[in-house]
Amino acid sequence: MIRNKILEIVVILLFLSLNLNAQTFDFEWVGSFSNIQPLNNSGTSYTNDVISDTANNIYTIGFFSGIISFNPNVTNGSMLTSNGDDDIFICKLDASGNYLWVKSIGGINQDFVSAIAIDVNGDLLITGSFSGTVDFDPSSGITNMTSINSFDAFVLKMDTNGNLIWAKQMGGNNQVISQAIATDMDGNVYTTGSFEGTTDFDPSSNITNLTSNGDDDIYVQKLDSLGNFLWTKSIGSAGQDIGRGVKVDNSGNVFVAGSFSGTVDFDPNVGVNNIASNGLLDGFTLKLDINGNFAWIRQTGGTGDDLIRAICIDYNNDLVVTGQISGTVDLDPTIGAFSSQSSGQEDIFVQKLDSNGNFIWATSHGGNSLDWVWGLDIDINNNIYTTGIFTNSLDADPGIGTFTLTSNGLFDIVTQKLSSSGNFIWASQIGGTGTELAYAIDVNTSGDVYTVGFFESNVDFDPTIGVFNLNVGNNQNAFVQKLSQEICSNTFATDIQTACNSYIWIDSNTYTTSNNTATFILQNSAGCDSVITLDLTINTPNVTTTTTYLTITADAQNATYQWLDCNNNNTPIMGETGQSFTATTNGNYAVIVTENGCSDTSACVAITTLNINKLKETSVYAYPNPTQGDLMLSFPQVTTDVLIKVSDTKGQVITTHHYDMVKDIELKLEGEQGIYLITITHSNNNQILRCVKQ
Repeated sequence: MIRNKILEIVVILLFLSLNLNAQTFDFEWVGSFSNIQPLNNSGTSYTNDVISDTANNIYTIGFFSGIISFNPNVTNGSMLTSNGDDDIFICKLDASGNYLWVKSIGGINQDFVSAIAIDVNGDLLITGSFSGTVDFDPSSGITNMTSINSFDAFVLKMDTNGNLIWAKQMGGNNQVISQAIATDMDGNVYTTGSFEGTTDFDPSSNITNLTSNGDDDIYVQKLDSLGNFLWTKSIGSAGQDIGRGVKVDNSGNVFVAGSFSGTVDFDPNVGVNNIASNGLLDGFTLKLDINGNFAWIRQTGGTGDDLIRAICIDYNNDLVVTGQISGTVDLDPTIGAFSSQSSGQEDIFVQKLDSNGNFIWATSHGGNSLDWVWGLDIDINNNIYTTGIFTNSLDADPGIGTFTLTSNGLFDIVTQKLSSSGNFIWASQIGGTGTELAYAIDVNTSGDVYTVGFFESNVDFDPTIGVFNLNVGNNQNAFVQKLSQEICSNTFATDIQTACNSYIWIDSNTYTTSNNTATFILQNSAGCDSVITLDLTINTPNVTTTTTYLTITADAQNATYQWLDCNNNNTPIMGETGQSFTATTNGNYAVIVTENGCSDTSACVAITTLNINKLKETSVYAYPNPTQGDLMLSFPQVTTDVLIKVSDTKGQVITTHHYDMVKDIELKLEGEQGIYLITITHSNNNQILRCVKQ
């Protein structure tokens, strides 16, 4: 049965300085796939996975036995009867929980389904395992497949109306258990799980056998969109190794997560990359390239039993995994350390890595007993959702705050939402006096949250202050629950800044060069992000100089200048505000350059080439200065052996004259208007005069 929400919860909006809208959740509806005679214990049902399409239709998969009604709106509606111990079902509901269709697949033995995905064309991809002979065409057609041994794995493709497109099997001399499925942009299909013995993973008439090293080895398989074999890889030790989750990025890289024991070579090709578990079980995250070649491996585990159950890729191409830890575990799988201690027997953890396997962050939360997780998903804002179970009490806030839940029965369901940074946002609880388990979670683009699993006895499925009970007696029945959110969208802004030399931004980094790529995320308690991009212009004046002879020139063009006497505590030299400065005495000189409102000082430049003796009795005077071109040089007395050089400010000699027995010399400055240097050498004395031609 199903019912629309009857109560609205009151929420308090929390704001950051950016006034982003807060969000919480509200109960919408719950549907159950029920035993039509609950008092007679005539049937059970379990949902293992859920996914929504672009139209917000919902597809759930699971298995059932006996007679089950799959229309949650009609008593004893859309009934199916299993052929054997457990049969597979695929059920489609609309966004309001209304029944659309259901299909069943199964033989006389036990058959179960693990995971569902939707490809680029909207078709359904489903994987699981079966035994005996099973017709995988749920319509009037027949597509029989017979398991080679106890359990074979299957992959099937259906359209949105539940019509079979194709079905493939993989089997050998022992069991093959398929755990997870994914697809890429080309419609290729990836599965992972475990196998024992020798298995042929090519579903065609060709043979591609792999043999396990121990009880269970990991396999990763790739088929094309038509179900044709492309490649398969196996990884394992003498112990138990299981692939539990698989995802593919937009470049075709394959990410696998799960658990292993003992020493495992995680390079499925000729290379060797051995990793030894720290305890009985450790978790792993493995990256393969588009062809199944080894890229990297990361290990998570302590001395207890630790495993990873699910993996997702967020919209930043980062990896998020979740699972269970016991005891003390380093949740940083790189050379760093991020120690976490379980509160009870087992706690739930969430770990985030980048696509190169570098650690970003990790959290863990739990209570004083068993806490397990199965489901994981990510919304369009990269918020993280998990669902699982707990017993006794649980603090669902992995941070410094507390959000304590207390179970009503043996196991209750907990669903948690974290921000993209791992901060706690909210948690919900479902529970009755019996056992309830949640196996999967899906979040659509509208922020609607779907969880699936099974329940028994009487359960209130409204996690808010409202009440909505379902009662199935002692039977175990499948459920689908929908929560809605007032979800906000991330906002994007650009912080335009101009600074001199350096700038300290809100990320506490000091920038010394212009930057338009740095980003910073401000996040409110609801997990809504404001992504700020820095557009920084650093105006650093060019304070390099070029020295030619006695003249120092600032390289910066179209700036303002002030020349300094370094030997006199950097005192400004009066009147020297041009781009060039010509020294008339030996010393050290610098320049203050001002560009775009920013000032900086050059290094001091030494001038040591002058040998000037300015004794009054030997001084030469030039007049008129400034001049129109005719210049008179006057000596204090008749002087012998006089050498006169006329140069420009760059030290380029224009004319040279030699005189003897002179007191006054008429000198004509040839050339354009400007500054000229007159170098006078006589009697072992040098004198430089600056003259201006107008």
